[in-house]
Amino acid sequence: MLSVAGLASAIAADAQPKANPVPNLPARKSPPIIILKLDDLPGTIAPSFRKMADLLEKRNIKGSFGVISAVTWPGAKPVQDGDPEYVEWVKKLHASGRVEFWFHGWDHAGHMENGESHNEFHGRTYEDQKARFDRGQKVAFEKFGFHYQTFGPGGGPSKYGIGKKLEAQGKVMILDRVWDVNLEKSVGNPDFNAFVTGYAKHPDREYFVLQGHPNPWNDAKFEEVTKIIDFLIQQKAVFMTPSEFVAFKRKK
Repeated sequence: MLSVAGLASAIAADAQPKANPVPNLPARKSPPIIILKLDDLPGTIAPSFRKMADLLEKRNIKGSFGVISAVTWPGAKPVQDGDPEYVEWVKKLHASGRVEFWFHGWDHAGHMENGESHNEFHGRTYEDQKARFDRGQKVAFEKFGFHYQTFGPGGGPSKYGIGKKLEAQGKVMILDRVWDVNLEKSVGNPDFNAFVTGYAKHPDREYFVLQGHPNPWNDAKFEEVTKIIDFLIQQKAVFMTPSEFVAFKRKK
């Protein structure tokens, strides 16, 4: 995930969640900073995203939703065709400062190059990547009235593409991930125990980008996510949006 600086201040969680039993953990010098990276919001209010937004509000924490501009999944709509309820929902969350909406991709579709399968932004020229990014920005501004400040393509920032070029120009900061510390053990499958096991191995890590894919989460899976978030609140974690974290780092 990569982001330009935002202006708002991060808030620490002050909810009082139900305690979850965990093993003894190594002492940390400071509470972790948590960036919730939730992927694959289409041009409709997916039920799990609505539920996630409600949880963020109840726990008084922040997160970020990755938007796919022109998704063609069954039952979903492209952002351009989003209805007034969807548009107002996005605008309200954006204005609250609780949720940052970021660009996850134009269509999130894979493609073949020289007989090899690639994620949407991998294996493409810089110009092609930028064109997809620019189309996404245009649609976002037309529908929501704001441009994305963060770009998180499927598979991560392209090694030789737009991510590295913008980083080299000093225009963005790439936020890396610790792969064994994540909301999900595999795509769509949150796992509290796996999260705590990975978390315990990195007591000196300043921040964690926690990825999740809410669309397939049922009630049991959502409960696993809630347990992870409540555990982090018990750890006195500070939840930031991607842009806030970059602003925080640039001020240090």
